[in-house]
Amino acid sequence: MINRRRETYVGQWLPEPLLTEDPEDPVERLDSSSMALLVVLELLELLAPDVTLWTDGGGKGAARSLQPVHGRDRVAELFIAVSAASAISLDIHYRTVNGDPSAVLFTGDAPFAVLVLDLTPPGDRIAGIYSVTNPDKLTRITPREHCPSCP
Repeated sequence: MINRRRETYVGQWLPEPLLTEDPEDPVERLDSSSMALLVVLELLELLAPDVTLWTDGGGKGAARSLQPVHGRDRVAELFIAVSAASAISLDIHYRTVNGDPSAVLFTGDAPFAVLVLDLTPPGDRIAGIYSVTNPDKLTRITPREHCPSCP
């Protein structure tokens, strides 16, 4: 008989984010935390009415929802609540993560979150957001200045 052990994971499980090379588009931008708020506000304008947000904090990160959040208003409210509650300074690095364009948020040299965006077929609205804040999954994420070969 095989002995099985079921592991408990708090919230939704998303794959560990891994930086990948993107030789066709090596452009990276680094912005201040004030710019991060503007990015979030611009992001809110781009959300599709039926957008879904998946968060994975693993019970350790800043994820605010254990279930997917559906709808532009609910997703916008969640981002605003997290921004208002967070008194930390965030820097944004635009990187390729798991083969997808992503925003990697840092507090100093420490990764805070990875946001991967899924666009609608025309590419003009955001249909899905995958947010990973589980610190165990962010261990391979390094700031560009510490990783010259990173995109």
